[in-house]
Amino acid sequence: MGTRCDIYVEETDESFVGVQCFYDGYPEHMLPELDFCGYKMLRDYIIVAGSKGGIRLFYPSKGQTEFAGTLPYYVYDPHSKNNDADFIYVMKNNGKVTWKERADKSWKTV
Repeated sequence: MGTRCDIYVEETDESFVGVQCFYDGYPEHMLPELDFCGYKMLRDYIIVAGSKGGIRLFYPSKGQTEFAGTLPYYVYDPHSKNNDADFIYVMKNNGKVTWKERADKSWKTV
């Protein structure tokens, strides 16, 4: 079983849209891949992935991203206490990534 994470982008109206990533959600994997994407590409991935139930493999730098292929599933609140992902990543409007382990109270900025 992999390490799950949720990936969000911040929208211009201060809301968020995100999706679950089911495998290899550790920072040492996710942060370089998020950096590779940048804001627009990541938002496009999230919209496509949400329509397919999530991301199974997240490897845009290698062109190997695979979507879950199940019912649509989006997440909208990275601050929710009901989140069961191991890690949470948010790409802000300015392209900066903040992240944390689910149980942490404070966010780290890349």
